[in-house]
Amino acid sequence: MPLTLTDAQTQWLIREMQANTPREICGLIGGRGNRAEQIIPLPNVATDPTTRYQADPAALARALREIEKSGDLLAIYHSHPNSAPIPSQTDIAEWMWGSVACVIVGLEAGTVCVRGWKLQISRIHKISLTAY
Repeated sequence: MPLTLTDAQTQWLIREMQANTPREICGLIGGRGNRAEQIIPLPNVATDPTTRYQADPAALARALREIEKSGDLLAIYHSHPNSAPIPSQTDIAEWMWGSVACVIVGLEAGTVCVRGWKLQISRIHKISLTAY
């Protein structure tokens, strides 16, 4: 199933990554069906936020409650400020979000772009990100 983001949402993710580089950004995308309606950035509290992301647990809990008020959790997003928006082995190994999409903002051929993925044990599937 594709995940649908507005052009403004996609551009916001790109600007957020650029503003925080070299630190990775992270957060949640909520909505209904496959349509993103809200993006909630979360503080990255990883020991080395230039190579990993870890959402602040208290902020994550608050954001999940906020999303549940008006829809569903559609995706977890983070950035790869110095590499392609492709899940790393760490991303795959540490994924704990089941069928929720993984959205990565990263560099592809020198351009910042946004890609979506479904992560499963030892397998990844690219999903389409469409605009509405």
